[in-house]
Amino acid sequence: MARVFLRAGNPRWWLDYTDAAGKRHRVQTDSTSKRKAEDLLAEVRGGKQRQKLGLEALPTSKVKTLGDAWLLWLECWCPEASKAIEQRRYNANVKDSWIADANLAELSGETLDRWFGQRAKVQSPSTVNGHRRIIRCIINRLVAKRLFRGVNAVKETKPLDEPEFAYQLVSEAEFNRIAPHLPADWRPICQIAFVTGLRRG
Repeated sequence: MARVFLRAGNPRWWLDYTDAAGKRHRVQTDSTSKRKAEDLLAEVRGGKQRQKLGLEALPTSKVKTLGDAWLLWLECWCPEASKAIEQRRYNANVKDSWIADANLAELSGETLDRWFGQRAKVQSPSTVNGHRRIIRCIINRLVAKRLFRGVNAVKETKPLDEPEFAYQLVSEAEFNRIAPHLPADWRPICQIAFVTGLRRG
């Protein structure tokens, strides 16, 4: 028995299947698309068949490369609030890079460090460390979803050292000199922003 279904009041699809040992599972996916849920179920059923045959589960056809894994993560698991930013990250740094074709099952810390080093020549350490965090998250999600049984190669790497910045806030006396030049209804929110160092976002 294997099916996908929805529960009342929940937009996320669920998987309902029995594993190779005969145990029934009901698992909520992160997808609101029935088609994506059915794809995940097909991957689960493929793994079940391999288990019955006593074979080692291999990465599915969808996640043969790091690029495949990145796209699957963007499509199914990336938080909606971050999706636009992360899509730009993928397009600008991964899509046309050799790292996108790296075989996920053969990915090593050495390979990742080589790519991180290349990115560090044109990007800040914090940006490169952001790439590292996303790759770690992607592989961890694949492992959690049983779509990949390999080792997370990011564990074999270390983040780049990031310079520490000293932030100088506006003092109350300094704000009082600025305040007369601000519209009256903007002064309270400006004061909060200036003296606490709030960012625009």
